Amino acid sequence: MRRVVVLALSFSALAGCGSQDDAASSPLPSIAAEAKAAPANHLTPRTNFALHCSGCHLPNGSGFAGRVPDMRGELSAMVRVAEGRRYLIQVPGTANSTLTDAETADLINWLIVEMGPAPVAPFKPYTESEVAALRAEKIEDPAAMRERVLAQLP
Repeated sequence: MRRVVVLALSFSALAGCGSQDDAASSPLPSIAAEAKAAPANHLTPRTNFALHCSGCHLPNGSGFAGRVPDMRGELSAMVRVAEGRRYLIQVPGTANSTLTDAETADLINWLIVEMGPAPVAPFKPYTESEVAALRAEKIEDPAAMRERVLAQLP
Protein backbone atom coordinates (compact mmCIF):
# COMPACT_ATOMS: atom_id res chain seq x y z
CA MET A 1 0.00 0.00 0.00
CA ARG A 2 2.84 2.35 0.85
CA ARG A 3 4.29 1.94 -2.68
CA VAL A 4 0.92 2.82 -4.23
CA VAL A 5 0.73 6.01 -2.16
CA VAL A 6 4.31 6.99 -3.03
CA LEU A 7 3.67 6.36 -6.75
CA ALA A 8 0.42 8.29 -6.67
CA LEU A 9 2.11 11.24 -4.97
CA SER A 10 4.98 11.11 -7.45
CA PHE A 11 2.66 11.15 -10.46
CA SER A 12 0.53 13.94 -9.05
CA ALA A 13 3.65 15.99 -8.31
CA LEU A 14 4.90 15.49 -11.84
CA ALA A 15 1.54 16.35 -13.31
CA GLY A 16 1.59 19.69 -11.52
CA CYS A 17 5.21 20.42 -12.32
CA GLY A 18 4.98 23.39 -14.53
CA SER A 19 2.80 26.14 -15.66
CA GLN A 20 1.77 27.20 -19.11
CA ASP A 21 4.77 29.55 -19.09
CA ASP A 22 7.09 26.61 -18.37
CA ALA A 23 5.60 24.66 -21.27
CA ALA A 24 6.28 27.51 -23.66
CA SER A 25 9.95 27.69 -22.61
CA SER A 26 10.51 23.93 -22.40
CA PRO A 27 13.01 22.52 -24.90
CA LEU A 28 11.02 19.30 -25.32
CA PRO A 29 8.51 20.51 -27.95
CA SER A 30 11.30 21.99 -30.06
CA ILE A 31 13.37 18.81 -29.70
CA ALA A 32 10.44 16.73 -30.92
CA ALA A 33 9.96 19.06 -33.88
CA GLU A 34 13.69 18.93 -34.70
CA ALA A 35 13.69 15.14 -34.57
CA LYS A 36 10.75 14.97 -36.98
CA ALA A 37 12.33 17.48 -39.35
CA ALA A 38 15.79 15.88 -39.35
CA PRO A 39 16.78 13.58 -42.20
CA ALA A 40 16.65 9.87 -41.38
CA ASN A 41 19.46 8.80 -39.05
CA HIS A 42 20.55 12.38 -38.34
CA LEU A 43 19.53 14.28 -35.24
CA THR A 44 20.51 17.82 -34.31
CA PRO A 45 23.10 18.40 -31.59
CA ARG A 46 20.32 19.72 -29.33
CA THR A 47 18.40 16.47 -29.74
CA ASN A 48 21.52 14.38 -29.22
CA PHE A 49 22.22 16.33 -26.02
CA ALA A 50 18.69 15.62 -24.80
CA LEU A 51 18.99 11.93 -25.65
CA HIS A 52 22.58 11.22 -24.60
CA CYS A 53 23.69 13.82 -22.04
CA SER A 54 20.82 15.49 -20.21
CA GLY A 55 20.00 12.44 -18.12
CA CYS A 56 23.10 13.12 -16.04
CA HIS A 57 24.00 16.72 -16.90
CA LEU A 58 20.32 17.82 -16.79
CA PRO A 59 18.63 19.77 -19.61
CA ASN A 60 20.34 23.03 -18.62
CA GLY A 61 23.82 21.48 -18.20
CA SER A 62 23.96 22.06 -14.43
CA GLY A 63 24.68 18.42 -13.50
CA PHE A 64 24.60 17.22 -9.90
CA ALA A 65 26.98 18.94 -7.48
CA GLY A 66 29.75 16.58 -6.40
CA ARG A 67 28.66 13.83 -8.81
CA VAL A 68 28.15 15.16 -12.36
CA PRO A 69 30.00 18.31 -13.44
CA ASP A 70 28.23 21.53 -14.32
CA MET A 71 28.95 22.33 -17.98
CA ARG A 72 27.64 25.87 -17.92
CA GLY A 73 30.32 28.49 -18.44
CA GLU A 74 33.24 26.03 -18.49
CA LEU A 75 33.44 24.37 -21.87
CA SER A 76 34.63 27.36 -23.89
CA ALA A 77 37.50 27.85 -21.42
CA MET A 78 38.36 24.14 -21.27
CA VAL A 79 38.67 23.85 -25.04
CA ARG A 80 41.44 26.50 -25.04
CA VAL A 81 43.69 24.20 -22.96
CA ALA A 82 45.15 21.20 -24.84
CA GLU A 83 44.37 18.77 -22.02
CA GLY A 84 40.89 20.28 -21.69
CA ARG A 85 40.24 19.75 -25.38
CA ARG A 86 41.24 16.09 -24.97
CA TYR A 87 39.17 15.75 -21.79
CA LEU A 88 35.92 16.84 -23.44
CA ILE A 89 36.20 13.93 -25.88
CA GLN A 90 37.88 11.36 -23.63
CA VAL A 91 35.59 11.69 -20.62
CA PRO A 92 33.77 8.33 -20.44
CA GLY A 93 30.29 9.70 -21.25
CA THR A 94 31.58 11.14 -24.52
CA ALA A 95 34.17 8.51 -25.41
CA ASN A 96 31.76 5.62 -24.87
CA SER A 97 28.61 7.13 -26.33
CA THR A 98 26.85 5.52 -29.27
CA LEU A 99 27.12 8.73 -31.29
CA THR A 100 29.31 8.65 -34.36
CA ASP A 101 32.52 10.68 -34.37
CA ALA A 102 30.85 13.26 -36.65
CA GLU A 103 27.79 13.51 -34.36
CA THR A 104 30.07 13.83 -31.34
CA ALA A 105 32.04 16.64 -32.99
CA ASP A 106 28.79 18.46 -33.86
CA LEU A 107 27.45 17.95 -30.33
CA ILE A 108 30.57 19.18 -28.51
CA ASN A 109 30.92 22.17 -30.87
CA TRP A 110 27.26 23.05 -30.20
CA LEU A 111 27.69 22.62 -26.44
CA ILE A 112 30.72 24.91 -26.32
CA VAL A 113 28.61 27.72 -27.75
CA GLU A 114 25.31 26.77 -26.06
CA MET A 115 26.67 26.45 -22.51
CA GLY A 116 28.47 29.79 -22.82
CA PRO A 117 30.19 32.04 -22.62
CA ALA A 118 30.90 32.44 -26.32
CA PRO A 119 34.24 30.92 -27.27
CA VAL A 120 37.17 33.28 -27.50
CA ALA A 121 38.37 33.69 -31.07
CA PRO A 122 39.89 31.87 -32.74
CA PHE A 123 37.79 28.83 -31.84
CA LYS A 124 38.87 25.66 -33.60
CA PRO A 125 35.83 23.39 -33.91
CA TYR A 126 36.29 19.67 -33.37
CA THR A 127 36.39 17.56 -36.51
CA GLU A 128 35.27 13.99 -37.06
CA SER A 129 38.88 12.83 -37.47
CA GLU A 130 40.03 14.62 -34.29
CA VAL A 131 37.21 13.02 -32.30
CA ALA A 132 38.08 9.58 -33.72
CA ALA A 133 41.75 9.96 -32.74
CA LEU A 134 40.94 11.26 -29.24
CA ARG A 135 38.32 8.56 -28.59
CA ALA A 136 40.95 5.91 -29.33
CA GLU A 137 42.94 7.09 -26.28
CA LYS A 138 41.42 6.19 -22.90
CA ILE A 139 41.96 8.22 -19.74
CA GLU A 140 42.69 6.41 -16.49
CA ASP A 141 41.24 8.89 -14.01
CA PRO A 142 38.68 11.33 -15.44
CA ALA A 143 38.24 13.18 -12.12
CA ALA A 144 41.97 13.79 -11.76
CA MET A 145 42.22 14.92 -15.38
CA ARG A 146 39.32 17.34 -14.85
CA GLU A 147 41.06 18.81 -11.79
CA ARG A 148 44.28 19.29 -13.77
CA VAL A 149 42.35 21.00 -16.56
CA LEU A 150 40.47 23.28 -14.17
CA ALA A 151 43.77 24.25 -12.51
CA GLN A 152 45.05 25.44 -15.92
CA LEU A 153 42.08 27.70 -16.64
CA PRO A 154 42.50 31.46 -16.27
